[in-house]
Amino acid sequence: MPRFSKKGLSPHRKQRTTPTLPPNPRPTRKQKVDTTGRAEDPCDITLAIDAEENSAVDASDFHDVVSDEMRRSSIAFAFIEFFDAPPECEWSGIDGTISNIVENLNLNPNSRKTVRRVLVDVVKCHKAGVHYDPSRKAGSGGHNKIVALGSEEEQMVADHIEGGLSLTQTTYLMNLHREARGLQVLGRSAVYSAHLRLNPVVTPILDAKQGSFDEDSPWAKARLMWVLQLLSKSYMN
Repeated sequence: MPRFSKKGLSPHRKQRTTPTLPPNPRPTRKQKVDTTGRAEDPCDITLAIDAEENSAVDASDFHDVVSDEMRRSSIAFAFIEFFDAPPECEWSGIDGTISNIVENLNLNPNSRKTVRRVLVDVVKCHKAGVHYDPSRKAGSGGHNKIVALGSEEEQMVADHIEGGLSLTQTTYLMNLHREARGLQVLGRSAVYSAHLRLNPVVTPILDAKQGSFDEDSPWAKARLMWVLQLLSKSYMN
C-alpha cells in the first residue's frame, strides 16, 4: 500500500499531471452589419413586445389572483410555522404577533381584525382537534351574508324576486320562514346581498314617447277626456 505523507501520496508514487491547454485566442470583434433596407424579423418583434410587457408588470397587479381563502391560509400558516403559535397575550402591540404577520405578509394595515379572527379560529380548531377551514363564514366579508350560498333560503329569495315581489315583501316572507324554524330574522340588506350574489339579469325599462300628433291615437283621446274632466270641475266650482 502506498504511504501517505503530509502533503498527500508518497513521492515514490507517480504524480498525476494536469495537461496544459493552449491560451485562448483573443476573440475577434464582430463587424457591424448594415441592416438598412432589411425586413425586421417577426420573432425579434415578438420577443421585444414580451420583454416590454414583462418589465411593465407590477407586483400589485397580482393582488386579484390571491383569494381571501388563500390570505387566511397564509395567516394561519405564518402563525403556526413562523411564530410558533404564541399565546393570546403576545398578539397585540407594536411588536405583537398580529403586527408582525401584517408586516411580513405585506397585508393591508387595516386587516388587523381579520388577522385576529384567523388566529382565534386557529386556536379554537386546535383545541377541538379539527383542521382549520379558511373559507368565508356566513355574515362576514363586508356584506350581509346570513343567507348561505347554495342554501334553500337563497333559492327562496330567487323565486320570490323572479315572481315580481319587492325586497320588502321577500324579506317578510323569509322572516316568516325563519321564525317558524326558530332562526334569526333577516334584514333587507341580507336579502339584497343574496339577490346580488345570484347575478340577476336586470331588464332596463326602455324610453317610450308619451305624446302623439295623431288625433285618433289612444293617448290623444285619453288626454282630451282628462282635460274635459278638469274643465267640467272648474266650471262647477
